[in-house]
Amino acid sequence: MTRHTVYFLQLEGGGPIKVGYSQNPKMRMANLKHSCPYPLHFIGLGNGKRSDEKRFHDALHNHCIHGEWYRPDSPVLQMINDALKNGALRFPKTTIKGLDKNIRRHKPYKSDEYPAFVNYLNLRKITLRQLGRKAGISHMTIRNILAGNSKPSLDTVEAIYRATAGKVWLAPKPKLDGKQ
Repeated sequence: MTRHTVYFLQLEGGGPIKVGYSQNPKMRMANLKHSCPYPLHFIGLGNGKRSDEKRFHDALHNHCIHGEWYRPDSPVLQMINDALKNGALRFPKTTIKGLDKNIRRHKPYKSDEYPAFVNYLNLRKITLRQLGRKAGISHMTIRNILAGNSKPSLDTVEAIYRATAGKVWLAPKPKLDGKQ
């Protein structure tokens, strides 16, 4: 008898999540790993039908990036976590603890001034305190910058750039009228 599986894959580092259906999830994972430029891992899987997969797609449509890929926002992680806890699906033992922690601790950051920086923090589920430690600056400094209460010094910009391995350069969002 063929086993029908609903699976949840995530790009390494807290990236987008794919919700899919397969009769052979290991083979599906192998195919996706071959065609995806980033490492993938299962965050959950379990017995399910195509209708179960569709139920997830319908419920998560506001978080869809493209096709079957979703932003790892708190509601997406919470829905997956709830389904897995209710016994409908199961987590690989190595990831349930980490996902629970992300749901509990991470609240999406918002900033009109620094959208790329906020996107980096939200996708990677990094707290301001974690980034501050890594950059050698106060998390309150980062918080004040995001809130628009202060402008970053050049030293702060460089520290965050180094701490994010060159992924974030703290530049404010350009104004449409050309004025800064």
